[in-house]
Amino acid sequence: RPLRGRTGAVEKRVTISTRATQKDVSEMADPQKLLSTVKQLSEKMNEFSTNSQAWTPAEKDAWRAEYSNLVDTVAIPALSFASANLIVSTAFFVAILTLLNKSGRGFEDVTSLIEGIPLFGENISRALAKNLDSGVGNGILALVLVDLLAPLVVAAAAIITPLLSPWYAEKLENIRNTLEQR
Repeated sequence: RPLRGRTGAVEKRVTISTRATQKDVSEMADPQKLLSTVKQLSEKMNEFSTNSQAWTPAEKDAWRAEYSNLVDTVAIPALSFASANLIVSTAFFVAILTLLNKSGRGFEDVTSLIEGIPLFGENISRALAKNLDSGVGNGILALVLVDLLAPLVVAAAAIITPLLSPWYAEKLENIRNTLEQR
């Protein structure tokens, strides 16, 4: 879907970035890939800032094509998915923690269950109750539950990723334009 008031370059990038396959989504979930993407973008921008004054128009066009390809194929999908994953994970965590705190269930129930384990359960239960506040215990429990719900979190993140892609496309296009104006 086109962005209002934008040219075809941004529209093209958004269209490309929203066609993620299941394989693309699993690759985007890799934090190493995201860091690599940020590093590649940073290197491209640094390359332009330090070398572009001496470049011929053909070299500038080649850099622009490489930058656009990097943005289209790697940066927008990776940044969009990482942001969507963070948003969804945080929303799940806050929702679970709120439910645990409001319901009065959670950490106390877990310590009671552990207490029933033969031989060492009672000692573990006492140590947990003595060393952890109920709110902290519920926070830990919420983190564990978000981790267990990871397939649902990733699916929800994949659904909202295309909603974030236009924003990243516009920002990365603005960065390129700013670099070229210097």
